[in-house]
Amino acid sequence: MQEPETASDTQEPETASDTKDLRVAKIVVTGSRIQNPGYQAPTPVTAVGAQELLTTTPSTVADALRQLPSLTGQSALGGRSYCCAAGTASAGAYLELRQLGPNRTLVLLNSNRLAPSISSGVVDANVLPELLLQRVDVVTGGASAAYGSDAVAGVVNYITDTEFEGLRANLQYGISGYSDDEQIKAGIAGGTSVLDGRGHIIFSLEHYEAAGIPSLLDRPQSAQMWVLAGAGTLASPYYDVADTRFYTGTTGGLIVSSNGLPFNFGSAPLAGTQFLPGGAYGPTNLGTILPPGAPNAVGGDGYSPSGAMQPLGETETNRLYGRFGYDFSPTLHGYVQLTGALNSAQNQYGWPAFSGNSGTLLEMFSGNPFMPAGLQSTMTTNGYTSFFMTRSNREGGASYNTTDTTYYDISGGLSGELVGDWTWDAYLGYGETKQEGAEHNAVNVARLLAAADAVDNGSGSTVCRVTLTSPGSIYDGCVPINLFGFGAPSQAALDYITGTNENSTTSAQQVLALNFQGTLFELPAGPVSVATGVEWRNRELSGTSNLVATSQIDPATIRGRSMNVTLCPTPTACRYGGWIQGNVGEQEQVSDTVQELYFETIAPITTNLELNGALRYTDYSNSGEVSTWKVGVSYEPISDIRFRASRSRDIRAPNLFELFASPSTGFAAFTVNPFTGNQIPTIPTITAGNPDLQPEIGDTSTVGAVFRPSFLPGLSASIDYYNIELTDGIVTARTVPRVLTDCNNGDATACAQIVGDPSVDNITSVSLLQTNASVQNRSGVDFDVSYTRPVGNADVTFRLLAGYIDEADSVSGGVTTELVGLSVPGMPEWRGLLSATYDQGPFSLTVQERYIGSMLKVSPAGGGVFRDPTVPEIFYTNLSAAYAFEAQGGNMQLYATVNNLFDQEPPLMPTTLSGVGYPTIPGLYDLNGRYFTVGIRAEW
Repeated sequence: MQEPETASDTQEPETASDTKDLRVAKIVVTGSRIQNPGYQAPTPVTAVGAQELLTTTPSTVADALRQLPSLTGQSALGGRSYCCAAGTASAGAYLELRQLGPNRTLVLLNSNRLAPSISSGVVDANVLPELLLQRVDVVTGGASAAYGSDAVAGVVNYITDTEFEGLRANLQYGISGYSDDEQIKAGIAGGTSVLDGRGHIIFSLEHYEAAGIPSLLDRPQSAQMWVLAGAGTLASPYYDVADTRFYTGTTGGLIVSSNGLPFNFGSAPLAGTQFLPGGAYGPTNLGTILPPGAPNAVGGDGYSPSGAMQPLGETETNRLYGRFGYDFSPTLHGYVQLTGALNSAQNQYGWPAFSGNSGTLLEMFSGNPFMPAGLQSTMTTNGYTSFFMTRSNREGGASYNTTDTTYYDISGGLSGELVGDWTWDAYLGYGETKQEGAEHNAVNVARLLAAADAVDNGSGSTVCRVTLTSPGSIYDGCVPINLFGFGAPSQAALDYITGTNENSTTSAQQVLALNFQGTLFELPAGPVSVATGVEWRNRELSGTSNLVATSQIDPATIRGRSMNVTLCPTPTACRYGGWIQGNVGEQEQVSDTVQELYFETIAPITTNLELNGALRYTDYSNSGEVSTWKVGVSYEPISDIRFRASRSRDIRAPNLFELFASPSTGFAAFTVNPFTGNQIPTIPTITAGNPDLQPEIGDTSTVGAVFRPSFLPGLSASIDYYNIELTDGIVTARTVPRVLTDCNNGDATACAQIVGDPSVDNITSVSLLQTNASVQNRSGVDFDVSYTRPVGNADVTFRLLAGYIDEADSVSGGVTTELVGLSVPGMPEWRGLLSATYDQGPFSLTVQERYIGSMLKVSPAGGGVFRDPTVPEIFYTNLSAAYAFEAQGGNMQLYATVNNLFDQEPPLMPTTLSGVGYPTIPGLYDLNGRYFTVGIRAEW
């Protein structure tokens, strides 16, 4: 493991050469616009070399960064989505500082902004080059005054080797101890001087793919179908139960009501009847029903989606990076740069289920020719005209999401000298992302209702009723479907009711910046340096969708009801179209512009006391004007120790999606209506953008010290306290339960979000808008210690990165939620990463220990009493060995890594729904188990 490379915390940067070659003299000080040799910013910076990152986590740099205590969030691992959500698979690795969300961490490439990778405005770290990466700087403090919006929690800056000479290649293969999630990584990079040494060109081509974990059944823990049961009270605490399933449905179909009263299992003679293969039917065994509310049971004939759910999805990334720099003269340098990537992701999330969980029940009518004769006789005898049934549509295959992303960012710049030590640089960039999402084997609700309502046409043929009552309608091609028993539906009928739910989003960004830097005047202790500049950005967003209508279906066309069926007063209130899940609307083209002016200065008060200040004025075309600032101080009483402190005002402006997102639909499952006390299986939700959003405000304070004792060469240590107060946070201020509760308590604004009459359980939909209503607080301490010393003819290096969270809470809707030390959102007080490397000539060995502290369990809804309230601490051990040798005229290195050496299973933390997702916190803990990687690196 190499020494961390940084221009701020651990070593002095190289000074410029006497030739004033701007290309060679480039200094990178992350966190400041002033790039002076010897300057050390007062804001904490954690710097990690590329080799150090990839030694023990060879999959991707993003995966390695997520091991750092400050970056351990729950964003998608390596660009792969976790089980199990409809819509689109996550196709990116989004870095998240302080668990404040990826959109509050700014990701840069060589200190410049990149075009966002998705509509939420963040950058996918998987598009950034790895083979030419020198180091990654992580600024763990606000930096909006230096870089603008989004740097509330901090900055992650990828620094590439723009002067690389030679050829570099890498090839590796990995596989889990369960013989799945195979990973292949390959790449080649090169660099050379051209045009008599005045130009320099570098490039890299890289490929990475991961096969994922096929299903929840492929891990012992998730295969046991754990669920969280109990009421969370002292009388009935929460507890974990295995071997569970949904008792409200079966594979072949289950009648859950008699004569239109849903979920009324006790009403004989129909309710509780299940349909079996070959037209048979009989009573169902519900198993041992677990309280409270959620449709879980131990044993019985219910169904589990586990076999069709991937705990870790598939991904593939192909990226290109190239840069050409040219010295027009000794004092004028220019460059052009291209960053591009083609990413794809896939995740399977279960069989389509008409179960109430997904917003769909099926109303079946008397007279259906597919209905077993005995059951039809019972309906006729009892005067029943219809019943509701649930069903798992396993015959049609599992539903799965795919996302294909095309990304490119082209930039160019010039830099030159003015008078004295004044320099200037200009930067122009354009980037675009097109993300195409699809939900495959999705069920079209309106077509399902049309096909399920089968009748005899009077000539002995079974047809869809709608083709007789509404000829010439959009349902003329309807194929009647037999849903009574597993294997009953025809392929033609399955093809009719299913399709691909597609959407495409295109986002673009243009950037133009002009910067100046130099000495303003001299003080007795040294020059007062300043940096100033202007920046202009334009953002655009548009999208397409093949969304089918989610409005209420005309009852004159289709009579079957589909959703929100509990005590539905009229059939029309329960009749909706659309896809079962993942209804994303058409996105009209929207845009905004940003104009910025900034100023930063460094003033040496004495030879060992330095002040830093920065101010940025920003004008958003949609969100108005805002100012950000930073003040900092650095004090070095002796050469062994340096104290630093900073205070900053930072912002995150609402992105275009938050401002102007077109309406999309979803569902809230199993919601207790406070008006009646009844539990409603599904409530449709409608979300959309809010053009009245204002920028979020973050106030950040840091205080710390860097210790490099002269009496112990090789030791470097830092400790920093941070405090972040985020106000006006953009959040969906109310959940569906909260909207209903507030309305019941007389809140008129909450009642305005409800369509229907909640006093009689007739809730057609609930509107969920984002507002500036959140307050977030974070405070804690970061530790960074590294020590290198010779032992015999070898070098031994230790590095410890640790983080302690003292305070973390969220305030929304007037409710304060404590977060630190709790399993929701998965925020232990302590995290740590300790590495030790033994390097002797051609052989090196690295052992890394990752620590995640214990937590107290809380239910997904928050709070609750548990029989076993503690999530245990866990240690993950990674082991890596490498052997270097010369061959084919180059330097080679064979390497092997074992991650999770002792095959630690993650702590058990199931949800309240059986078989839905891995029973832990996937973004925090390892799902793969022991994982092996071997590879070879080469450089000429």
